[in-house]
Amino acid sequence: MFSTKKHLQLTLCTLFIILFSNQIHSQQLTLSPEGYFTSRGLDVTVFDDIYPDGHQTGVTVIQHGERTIANGDLRLEISPGQWSPVPKGGKKTVDTLQNIIIQELWYPDSSKNRVGFNPIIYPDLRFKYRVKVQPTKGHAFRITVDLDEEIPKEWVGKIGFNLEIFPGQVFGKTYSGGGKTGIFTPSPYGPVGLQKDGEMLGMALCQGKEIIISPEDERYAAKFISHMGELVLWDGRTNHNNGWFIVRAEVAAGKTKNVIDIEVDPTVIEGWEYEPVVQISQIGYYPGQNKMAVIETDKAHKNNLPLVLYKHDTGGKSIVKTMIPALWGDFLRYQYFTADFSDIKQEGIYSLSYGDAKTNAFRIDKNLLDRDVWQPVIDYFMPVQMCHMRVNEKYRVWHDFCHLDDALMAPVDTNHFDGYKQGPSTLTKFKPLQPVKGLNQGGWHDAGDYDLRVESQIGDVMNLALMLEEFDIDDYDATAIDAKKKIVEIHQQDGIPDLVQQIEHGLSSILGGYRAMGRLYRGIICNQLRQYVLLGDASSMTDQVWDKNPGLGDDDRWVFTEENPDRELNVALSSFDRVGFHIGRIKHMIKDQDLLKELDQKAELLGNKLRANAKADSPYGVPYKPNIWGAGWTLQEFGVDQYYFCKSWPDRGFTDLYANALNFILGVHPGNNTASFASGIGSNSLLVAYGVNRADWSYIPGGVGSGTALIRPNLPELKTWPYFWQQTEYVMGGGSTDFMFFGIGSKEIDVQLIQLASPAML
Repeated sequence: MFSTKKHLQLTLCTLFIILFSNQIHSQQLTLSPEGYFTSRGLDVTVFDDIYPDGHQTGVTVIQHGERTIANGDLRLEISPGQWSPVPKGGKKTVDTLQNIIIQELWYPDSSKNRVGFNPIIYPDLRFKYRVKVQPTKGHAFRITVDLDEEIPKEWVGKIGFNLEIFPGQVFGKTYSGGGKTGIFTPSPYGPVGLQKDGEMLGMALCQGKEIIISPEDERYAAKFISHMGELVLWDGRTNHNNGWFIVRAEVAAGKTKNVIDIEVDPTVIEGWEYEPVVQISQIGYYPGQNKMAVIETDKAHKNNLPLVLYKHDTGGKSIVKTMIPALWGDFLRYQYFTADFSDIKQEGIYSLSYGDAKTNAFRIDKNLLDRDVWQPVIDYFMPVQMCHMRVNEKYRVWHDFCHLDDALMAPVDTNHFDGYKQGPSTLTKFKPLQPVKGLNQGGWHDAGDYDLRVESQIGDVMNLALMLEEFDIDDYDATAIDAKKKIVEIHQQDGIPDLVQQIEHGLSSILGGYRAMGRLYRGIICNQLRQYVLLGDASSMTDQVWDKNPGLGDDDRWVFTEENPDRELNVALSSFDRVGFHIGRIKHMIKDQDLLKELDQKAELLGNKLRANAKADSPYGVPYKPNIWGAGWTLQEFGVDQYYFCKSWPDRGFTDLYANALNFILGVHPGNNTASFASGIGSNSLLVAYGVNRADWSYIPGGVGSGTALIRPNLPELKTWPYFWQQTEYVMGGGSTDFMFFGIGSKEIDVQLIQLASPAML
């Protein structure tokens, strides 16, 4: 018979076991309804994404709301690059009973093997495999791989399972493995050597049965354990600037089951909760404009704190308004609140706070966009992107004379590595590799790749021409452009409007091609991949000299042609939501009352549809469907369309859509990075972006990135990283000139109709 004391001890022991078991259970990864593993502070997705070229697929770890490890998959190289072979995904099984996810894959991917938009050259290797992911204990999970057949002997030691570690989070932090320790460096260093897979790489950082990363920072700490051979930690930036750190395990030879067996154990902060983020326009608001702050919180966030608006002046800061935000609901993985402070119209400097979350300072000003908003596009971005020129900015040379040896006719039946195709004919009098004169003038480099796409050239020409037609900016002159000497001087007047000179520059490329060939070119681009990946000064891409006897090894760029009436006809559509803004431009000239009545009806239907979509899609008040690529460019194009809808049908409900789309670009967008997508514009903006100077971790003022992307199924992401083209790439043919139009247009529309300006400024 137990004593009372022993009975109490047994009861306490039992209670402790129950509580401990519950704690372990609450920590363990479980399958979410969306089909990925999750626990408080940690998510593990398994091939939810489909973009290995952009380091975005495979087994992925989201740690404390940040994607820390990604692209977990079998690869044929230690450090694969953008055009490296990738597998094709097949059936995916999510087994809720066994708490396991299994993804079937195989090499090669026939849809990419030497075909498609970005063709990849695959080796003569075919094999099929299955990646299995299953939680073990605590926050750990195990990755195993089964093959259908043993790998060929010549591939033993060359195929491995890679887990990529995002570099930006571990710079200056430590790693250890096999008794060796080190620090993750901000640049890749030697020694280098030839590896057994044929790559010239920096030597391995460490290797062993167990590798630990960032143990001193529990936000990003993780342990990798191999239950078979040793793991190796590599620096994948040695052979690719955009590479990541890689933990790799080689596929075991002579077997098909469990050829990979890795356990990953990320550290998780107990009780972690996503910190609230207050999203506002980084430039501010007009006095009469609708002003809506969006607050993004953890779904478990229950404490609806007050949102406090402060005004800043020489006397310090004072509270202007205290608001209780309204619950909007759930979107993606977060909970959202909104707060309206449109009644605050007094000009000045303001900021908002929600608990510990604070915004940057922003302005309320009737002259909000008169300076430092659209101007950087025409002051910097357009000049810097000018091809065939030397671009100076006082002590700085952005780039020297470039591509003066344009261009050779592209060979027939060519499937270029960046989406260009030359058919069985050149469609001109020019033979393959024959010089085509008249192309070494005008045009703007594609923002990241230096090529000239005809749709990008005419897109920017069109936007600039529309701005000259629509707005009073025909006297803006901040850049000297000498087309004959091919020299640009930024911050120097020459007495000629900058927009006029830029339009002339774009047309000289388009018309130069037309005069030479009797047709539009498709594009002008370097012919070798080694040239294509060049970063830095465009003048170093070619030797600037026409090749006397051109051949496949020469460095002159190639000009491609194509039969594509769609590129030559800007509009041939019957859908009002696509052509209505064009009609809006000339509505005042239409005299047919029946037609005007029909157009008014269509505008009302479209306005109702867009408002309904904007309300349902997200808390941001715009039609917005997140995707792998950020939606910034699309929303800017949408905004330009809305300008004409607003102007021609002011009572049809387009006005708030216009303002919300502009605010989205300027900081009111999902995720904890609230930067303006427009570099150098606003209190907080993209100052590390995917331009031609991305290797310098820099930016070009006025360049506009694509913005916050989606990590499937539900993580909005905008990382500080110069090599994510799907998040921070600049673009020609819209991007920046759409934003420029957007900014100028917001001032031009009547306040009573669009609520973008105060009566004092009209």
